[in-house]
Amino acid sequence: SPLPLPRPRPCLHNGAWPRPMSSLCPLRRYLASVLVLSAAVAAVHGRCLAYAPVSWDDDHLIFRSDSPYRAPSREVVRLLLDPSADRVRWGREYLPVRDLSCMADAFFFGLDPLAFHLVNLGLLALLGAAWFCLLVRLGAWPGPALFAALLFVLHPLNAGQAAWITARKDLLAGLFAAGALLGVARFARRPDGPVFLGAWALAVLAVGSKLTAVFLPFAGFLLERALGRTGRGTFGRLALFLAPAVLAVVIGRFVSESAGGAAKA
Repeated sequence: SPLPLPRPRPCLHNGAWPRPMSSLCPLRRYLASVLVLSAAVAAVHGRCLAYAPVSWDDDHLIFRSDSPYRAPSREVVRLLLDPSADRVRWGREYLPVRDLSCMADAFFFGLDPLAFHLVNLGLLALLGAAWFCLLVRLGAWPGPALFAALLFVLHPLNAGQAAWITARKDLLAGLFAAGALLGVARFARRPDGPVFLGAWALAVLAVGSKLTAVFLPFAGFLLERALGRTGRGTFGRLALFLAPAVLAVVIGRFVSESAGGAAKA
């Protein structure tokens, strides 16, 4: 009798759905990969824990005597919920998720640069783990996916995100973006309302961390099409993802112009 043909590797181009992540990457292997990523981040970027605040933005946005992160609770709420408020002290930008993250650090640890650096390193490790998880969800084998995640977190370009405290907006936006795309990939394989709402909420958090996350609606749309999910529903979901992205762009432009005028005055 003829020998059985080997089963094809999962991919996105043979018309079949990728296998679930649990079958491609057992939980123990996934946890081991997360530990490897965390150890690599600590070994390569851990030296930034001894750094003082970067004199570019960190010193005058976070650690100065009248830092907005020391502001009373009423002023904090007003600045976070009112885009028209004076935002010169906040870097002339409206990024409520980043600001809330830094406020939490200041509340629990005070204005200690070590605590801020530790949180940034943890976010970088989580970001690498999230993209590793996304690659595996899309059909990559765990070994190459881990290698790609290691290249990402250890790349010299990410040294700035580890050492520059105010670059936390990049880490938060990337982490929430990866989570949103994970939700879209799972929804494309098995439609589920709560999964879609979770992906949408993560996309909103990504845009609230940094405006460059406005690419997410188009990335999610293309991902759904690549996974075989077609039809009118994809355009409706694209519109739902586009709404907060467009609103964030409008608010960001308004805040930038208002803060620029206030600074000149």
